[in-house]
Amino acid sequence: MRINNVNMRINNVDMRINNVDVRINNVDMRINNVDMRINSVDVSINSVDDFVHVRINNVDVRINNVDMRINNVDMRINNVDVSINSVDDFVDVRINSLDNFVDMIINSVDMRINSVNMRINSVDMRINIVGDFIDMRINSGDMRIMASISGSTTSI
Repeated sequence: MRINNVNMRINNVDMRINNVDVRINNVDMRINNVDMRINSVDVSINSVDDFVHVRINNVDVRINNVDMRINNVDMRINNVDVSINSVDDFVDVRINSLDNFVDMIINSVDMRINSVNMRINSVDMRINIVGDFIDMRINSGDMRIMASISGSTTSI
Protein backbone atom coordinates (compact mmCIF):
# COMPACT_ATOMS: atom_id res chain seq x y z
CA MET A 1 0.00 0.00 0.00
CA ARG A 2 1.45 3.31 -1.05
CA ILE A 3 0.01 6.73 -0.21
CA ASN A 4 1.81 9.62 -1.84
CA ASN A 5 1.39 13.38 -1.55
CA VAL A 6 -1.31 13.56 1.09
CA ASN A 7 -1.95 17.18 1.96
CA MET A 8 -4.55 18.34 4.46
CA ARG A 9 -4.85 21.92 5.64
CA ILE A 10 -7.28 23.26 8.20
CA ASN A 11 -6.88 26.90 9.06
CA ASN A 12 -8.68 29.24 11.44
CA VAL A 13 -10.37 26.71 13.69
CA ASP A 14 -12.55 28.48 16.24
CA MET A 15 -14.32 26.41 18.83
CA ARG A 16 -16.23 27.90 21.71
CA ILE A 17 -18.11 25.98 24.37
CA ASN A 18 -19.76 27.97 27.10
CA ASN A 19 -21.79 26.99 30.13
CA VAL A 20 -21.32 23.24 30.07
CA ASP A 21 -22.96 21.58 33.04
CA VAL A 22 -22.52 17.83 33.41
CA ARG A 23 -23.75 16.05 36.49
CA ILE A 24 -23.34 12.33 37.13
CA ASN A 25 -24.58 10.96 40.40
CA ASN A 26 -24.58 7.47 41.88
CA VAL A 27 -22.47 5.64 39.32
CA ASP A 28 -21.91 2.04 40.41
CA MET A 29 -19.88 -0.23 38.15
CA ARG A 30 -18.76 -3.64 39.22
CA ILE A 31 -16.72 -6.13 37.21
CA ASN A 32 -15.92 -9.43 38.86
CA ASN A 33 -14.02 -12.48 37.69
CA VAL A 34 -12.58 -11.28 34.39
CA ASP A 35 -10.47 -14.02 32.88
CA MET A 36 -8.83 -13.47 29.49
CA ARG A 37 -6.33 -15.87 28.02
CA ILE A 38 -4.61 -15.59 24.65
CA ASN A 39 -2.25 -18.38 23.67
CA SER A 40 -0.15 -18.91 20.55
CA VAL A 41 -0.73 -15.72 18.61
CA ASP A 42 1.19 -15.79 15.33
CA VAL A 43 1.05 -12.77 13.02
CA SER A 44 3.30 -12.68 9.98
CA ILE A 45 3.22 -10.14 7.15
CA ASN A 46 5.36 -10.88 4.12
CA SER A 47 5.53 -8.09 1.57
CA VAL A 48 7.50 -10.10 -0.98
CA ASP A 49 4.61 -12.35 -1.95
CA ASP A 50 1.92 -10.02 -0.51
CA PHE A 51 1.00 -12.77 1.93
CA VAL A 52 -0.68 -12.09 5.28
CA HIS A 53 -0.89 -14.96 7.72
CA VAL A 54 -2.68 -14.60 11.06
CA ARG A 55 -3.10 -17.42 13.53
CA ILE A 56 -4.98 -17.13 16.81
CA ASN A 57 -5.21 -20.22 18.98
CA ASN A 58 -7.09 -20.82 22.22
CA VAL A 59 -8.57 -17.43 23.02
CA ASP A 60 -10.67 -17.70 26.16
CA VAL A 61 -12.53 -14.64 27.43
CA ARG A 62 -14.74 -14.87 30.48
CA ILE A 63 -16.65 -11.96 32.01
CA ASN A 64 -18.83 -12.73 34.99
CA ASN A 65 -21.16 -10.53 37.02
CA VAL A 66 -20.88 -7.16 35.32
CA ASP A 67 -23.22 -4.75 37.07
CA MET A 68 -23.43 -1.15 35.79
CA ARG A 69 -25.79 1.40 37.22
CA ILE A 70 -26.08 5.03 36.17
CA ASN A 71 -28.56 7.20 38.03
CA ASN A 72 -29.53 10.85 37.60
CA VAL A 73 -27.38 11.96 34.68
CA ASP A 74 -28.06 15.61 33.88
CA MET A 75 -26.23 17.15 30.93
CA ARG A 76 -26.71 20.71 29.74
CA ILE A 77 -24.82 22.37 26.90
CA ASN A 78 -25.36 26.06 26.25
CA ASN A 79 -23.88 28.38 23.63
CA VAL A 80 -21.85 25.96 21.56
CA ASP A 81 -20.19 27.70 18.61
CA VAL A 82 -17.95 25.69 16.29
CA SER A 83 -16.55 27.30 13.17
CA ILE A 84 -13.94 25.85 10.81
CA ASN A 85 -12.58 28.14 8.10
CA SER A 86 -10.17 27.18 5.36
CA VAL A 87 -8.29 29.46 2.98
CA ASP A 88 -10.37 29.11 -0.18
CA ASP A 89 -13.17 26.79 0.80
CA PHE A 90 -15.33 27.93 3.70
CA VAL A 91 -16.71 25.37 6.10
CA ASP A 92 -18.84 26.85 8.84
CA VAL A 93 -20.44 24.63 11.46
CA ARG A 94 -22.31 26.48 14.15
CA ILE A 95 -24.47 25.08 16.88
CA ASN A 96 -26.08 27.83 18.90
CA SER A 97 -28.43 27.40 21.83
CA LEU A 98 -28.62 30.90 23.21
CA ASP A 99 -31.87 30.67 25.12
CA ASN A 100 -32.67 27.03 24.43
CA PHE A 101 -30.51 24.47 26.15
CA VAL A 102 -29.89 20.83 25.42
CA ASP A 103 -31.16 18.87 28.39
CA MET A 104 -30.41 15.16 28.63
CA ILE A 105 -31.70 13.28 31.63
CA ILE A 106 -31.06 9.57 32.08
CA ASN A 107 -32.47 8.03 35.20
CA SER A 108 -32.04 4.53 36.58
CA VAL A 109 -30.12 2.74 33.87
CA ASP A 110 -29.44 -0.80 35.03
CA MET A 111 -27.28 -3.07 32.91
CA ARG A 112 -26.33 -6.55 34.00
CA ILE A 113 -24.24 -9.05 32.07
CA ASN A 114 -23.78 -12.39 33.72
CA SER A 115 -21.69 -15.35 32.65
CA VAL A 116 -20.36 -14.34 29.26
CA ASN A 117 -18.18 -17.09 27.91
CA MET A 118 -16.41 -16.66 24.58
CA ARG A 119 -14.02 -19.22 23.19
CA ILE A 120 -12.15 -19.06 19.91
CA ASN A 121 -10.06 -22.08 19.10
CA SER A 122 -7.63 -22.56 16.19
CA VAL A 123 -8.54 -19.70 13.92
CA ASP A 124 -6.37 -19.74 10.81
CA MET A 125 -6.75 -16.70 8.57
CA ARG A 126 -4.81 -16.28 5.37
CA ILE A 127 -5.02 -13.36 2.97
CA ASN A 128 -3.10 -13.95 -0.24
CA ILE A 129 -2.95 -11.15 -2.79
CA VAL A 130 -1.79 -12.27 -6.23
CA GLY A 131 -2.29 -9.45 -8.70
CA ASP A 132 -5.88 -8.35 -8.19
CA PHE A 133 -6.93 -11.63 -6.53
CA ILE A 134 -7.66 -11.78 -2.79
CA ASP A 135 -7.83 -15.23 -1.20
CA MET A 136 -9.21 -15.22 2.35
CA ARG A 137 -9.45 -18.47 4.26
CA ILE A 138 -10.69 -19.12 7.76
CA ASN A 139 -10.13 -22.68 8.91
CA SER A 140 -11.21 -24.57 12.03
CA GLY A 141 -13.09 -21.76 13.74
CA ASP A 142 -14.99 -22.66 16.88
CA MET A 143 -16.75 -19.68 18.46
CA ARG A 144 -19.09 -20.05 21.39
CA ILE A 145 -20.88 -17.15 23.03
CA MET A 146 -23.14 -17.80 25.98
CA ALA A 147 -24.64 -14.68 27.49
CA SER A 148 -27.41 -13.68 29.85
CA ILE A 149 -28.20 -9.98 29.44
CA SER A 150 -30.92 -8.23 31.37
CA GLY A 151 -31.43 -4.48 31.33
CA SER A 152 -33.99 -1.81 32.06
CA THR A 153 -34.06 1.88 31.18
CA THR A 154 -36.50 4.44 32.49
CA SER A 155 -37.05 8.17 31.99
CA ILE A 156 -34.98 8.93 28.93
